[in-house]
Amino acid sequence: MTVETLDMTREDQINALRAHLSGSRFDIVFVNGGVANRRPDATLAERSAASGPDAGGALTRTVDG
Repeated sequence: MTVETLDMTREDQINALRAHLSGSRFDIVFVNGGVANRRPDATLAERSAASGPDAGGALTRTVDG
C-alpha cells in the first residue's frame, strides 16, 4: 500500500503527484479529503459561516488527463 498526500488547493502539488504517479496502475484508490482548521477552537458552524481564508465549504478539483 502506498499513501500520497497533497493539498488539493495547490496546483503545483497536484501536478507533482500526477507526474509522480504517471504510468502507475491502481487496483483501488481511496481518497480521504478533509479541511484544515486554522482555528482549532472554532466550531464547524462558525467555520462554515466564516469568510476569507478560514471559510469552510467543499473543495472540488478536476484534473484532466
